[in-house]
Amino acid sequence: RFRADVRYGLNVGHISHEFDGTWKVEHLGKGAAINAQAIVVATGQHRTPRSHQLETLAGFEGRVFHSSELHEDEWLCAMEAAKEGQLLVVGFGNSAADVATTILRNIDAHSPGAGAIHVAVRRAPAIVRRPNGPVSLEAFASVVRKLPSAAADRVSSLLMRLHFGAG
Repeated sequence: RFRADVRYGLNVGHISHEFDGTWKVEHLGKGAAINAQAIVVATGQHRTPRSHQLETLAGFEGRVFHSSELHEDEWLCAMEAAKEGQLLVVGFGNSAADVATTILRNIDAHSPGAGAIHVAVRRAPAIVRRPNGPVSLEAFASVVRKLPSAAADRVSSLLMRLHFGAG
């Protein structure tokens, strides 16, 4: 849509701003340096995948994989499982939500069991609309992040009740 030349997984050695206003990205590995009008460095707060070995999976015969391992075969496997109502997404952070919505958009809505993705979470995800008031969501999150989990859950629940009303 934007005709952007997006590059993933570069091991960048140096970035410099050139006199002509472009950026020069020197990467360690194959090829020459890249010149660009703009750059985005998006490593993310949670760039290192975390996967837990669950004892309850010991007898499970299906496939288990982390969202960071989703390549063509895994996507096809996940979409097949969703068509049959047999897909479980554990957690509901950004990656899990992206995986679930991408699969739902790409499976045939008329398949038996289509749209039946099961989600397992420890607690309900805190989904909060971006406030229109004087405090940004980012500022609120930076304060709540420093609280113990139980206190952060109570503060977030209170905010949701105030914002959306009692459910």
